[in-house]
This record gives sequence, structure tokens and C-alpha cells, in this order.
Amino acid sequence: MRYADSLGLPPLWVQLMFVLGPAIIMVPLQWRSIQKARHHWPVYVAVGFLVAAGLACFVLGLLFGSVSKTTVLFYLIPIWVTIMGRMFLGERNNMSRWCAIAAALIGGCFVLQISPLDIRLETADIFGLASGMFWAGGAVILRRFPEVEFRNTTCTQYVIGVAMMLLAVWILEVPTPSVDVVIATVPVMFFAGACVFLPIMLLLFRISQYLSPGLVSILMLSEILVAVVSSSIWLGEVISLWQALGVVLILGAGVFVAFGDNVSDDNNRALETAR
Repeated sequence: MRYADSLGLPPLWVQLMFVLGPAIIMVPLQWRSIQKARHHWPVYVAVGFLVAAGLACFVLGLLFGSVSKTTVLFYLIPIWVTIMGRMFLGERNNMSRWCAIAAALIGGCFVLQISPLDIRLETADIFGLASGMFWAGGAVILRRFPEVEFRNTTCTQYVIGVAMMLLAVWILEVPTPSVDVVIATVPVMFFAGACVFLPIMLLLFRISQYLSPGLVSILMLSEILVAVVSSSIWLGEVISLWQALGVVLILGAGVFVAFGDNVSDDNNRALETAR
């Protein structure tokens, strides 16, 4: 996405092309399945809208607000899903889960090199805050309906995402990129969106149907680690001591929750069913 932006593709068009490729692939494959499962349409639309809205708000936050603050606000997801899981799924979260969430979030701030005490929210930061809340809502609904076909949900999410980004481009009057820029960016965006990110979304949606959304969201913080490591390899960015400490905190929280936390009996039964 950074590469496409460097070629002159506006950020909103970058996100549009990022979701357009997977949508083109998924619609022909899942159309009949979606048509047959009409009783699940409300779930498809609800999850698709919330996840697509979360990604759209994240992109808008990066565009109009602070990159670091938007990222930190997005990764407040573990807090929102833990609260929503308690309210709508009846999950019981002990103190160890909250300690793991705190450690992971502090580690995220270290990695992003931002102090939580110095964060001053501005109007544009509402996009970052909303992105995490929308995503959390989608994750909770996925967990509530494990019988729903996850491929159909993923397809719906991409279609709604394309519609949202087209609407944002139209409302914000983002200029249409030149043909040369489109031709230069289509291959890399298609590869990134359809060959790399689409399988990840399918896997993430499937896992979210069987594991606690709080656990999944904490493990999602590993994305920050990959971003830092990959930027140090490909962009030449140097990892500081504080960032290294943040990496340790995030990994420690993920390992602790994955192997040391008490997962509910309901989750255990769901895992056995999945196996």
C-alpha cells in the first residue's frame, strides 16, 4: 500500500483497490452459497458492515489524523471485545485477562513510540476510535453465530467495503488517478489484497467463530510486531530499545493468554467440535 501511494495513487483509492481485488474473486465463488443461505443474510450484512466500516474508518484516520494515534486507538480492540463479550456472549474474564490486555497495549505504545499520557484526542481521531469499536462488534457477532458460513461473511464484507470506499471517494471528491498510475499499481494491489490479505481474512473470520474475541484481538496485536520488523528489513528503520521492550510485552501477553489463561468451557467445547 505504501508502494502504491508512492506511485501517486491517492490513499482512498489505495484502499479501494485493496478491497476490490478480493471482492472480484469472492463474488463469483460465493454468490450461489449466499443466495441459498438467505436466513443468514442479517448476520452476513451485520458482520460485513461492521468490519468494512472498521477498516474504512482506520484508513480515514490515517488520512486525516495522526498515524500513530489512529493505530493505537484501533488496537484498543481487546478492551471493546472483552466488554462486548461479557455483555452479549456471557464470557467471564478474570484479572489475568485484563493484565494481559494492559501489557499488550503498553507494548503497542512502546513499539509505536507514543506515550499514552501525551495523547490528545482531536476531531479526526474519532475515526481511529470508531475503527476499533466497529471491528470489535463484528468479531462478537462472528463468535455468536459459529454456524454461519465464514466465506460468505468474508465475501459480503469485501462487497460492502468496496461500496463504502466508493462512497468516501465521491463524498470527499478525491480526484481520479491517471490511467498510467492505475496500470502501474493494479498488479501489486491485486497481489497484496487477493493473494496475501484475503487468505488472512478468511482464516481470521473462521477462528473468530470458535475462539473468544478477546483472545483473538490480543493475538492480533502481533500485526504491530510484523510491521516493525518488516519496516526494519525493507525500509531500513532501526528498532529502538523501547520498541524491543514493547515487542517482548506483546509477545508475552499473547503467549500468556493463549496458553496460561483460563478459557471458558464453552470455548473448549467449541474447539473440540471444530477438531
